[in-house]
Amino acid sequence: MLTNSGRLLSYGFWAHWAHRDNTGTGNNTYVEPDLFIRFEEFDVIIEAKYGDYGGQYIKQWTQELTAYDNEYGKEEKPVIFIAVGGNMSMDIEEIKVRGRKHLIFKCNWLSLLIATNKYRGELKRISVPDMNTSATLRLLDNIILAFNINGVYNIDWFNTMATEKNIINSSSIDNLKKYFTI
Repeated sequence: MLTNSGRLLSYGFWAHWAHRDNTGTGNNTYVEPDLFIRFEEFDVIIEAKYGDYGGQYIKQWTQELTAYDNEYGKEEKPVIFIAVGGNMSMDIEEIKVRGRKHLIFKCNWLSLLIATNKYRGELKRISVPDMNTSATLRLLDNIILAFNINGVYNIDWFNTMATEKNIINSSSIDNLKKYFTI
């Protein structure tokens, strides 16, 4: 995958890439990716589904990549396609549009939340945060809240919680061992 994007040039939600005769999209009016991001070095198309239980399909990806090619194909810029949510598997798919191979990268909403939490944790460990770090942490907190409001939670299990002292004293653990195999 490409690693250096260059500057962010533009982004747009639900771009309408018009249907033109012989476009190959199979759509009578337009194709509408959920998010389209342009960077100096490559473009990103994101197709998102609300849940994680189906809804993504190759035909839609092919239509969006074909419409992208109609709009921007002359630039011959690399395009990254990300399918968020609604995937039955997380395997990378490869599809061909007008002789050009495209990889479809898939993820679910929980994996995005986990990555967001991980980044938040890294920022919180900075010993002398600046104003940008503080602002970013507030944004990440809001993003995490949005995930939670939409039913996506990242639960910390007891054995993964970072603590400075024992939460359960040793005599309680001994009592638990009497009743459970630990």
